[in-house]
This record gives sequence, structure tokens and C-alpha cells, in this order.
Amino acid sequence: CVTMRLDIRITKEYSNEANMRSQRDVVEALAKEKGFTFHYSVSE
Repeated sequence: CVTMRLDIRITKEYSNEANMRSQRDVVEALAKEKGFTFHYSVSE
């Protein structure tokens, strides 16, 4: 199994909950499609 580390830094103007959720859903869907496990982190 491949582990893909994703450190995603989202600027303040894009860091509202809806955008965070939307981007996380896209990343999770891509990771599942590629068969990766990943760790998702957001820093402000």
C-alpha cells in the first residue's frame, strides 16, 4: 500500500468550512480512486 502525504495549506480567504470540506472531498475521492491512503492536514 502506498502512503501519500498531503500537506495542504489553505490561505485565510479560502479557509472557510465549505471550501475546506469541498477540497478534502476531492482529495479523498482521488486518493480512493488511486488506491492511496493519506493524511490530510490544514494549517492556517
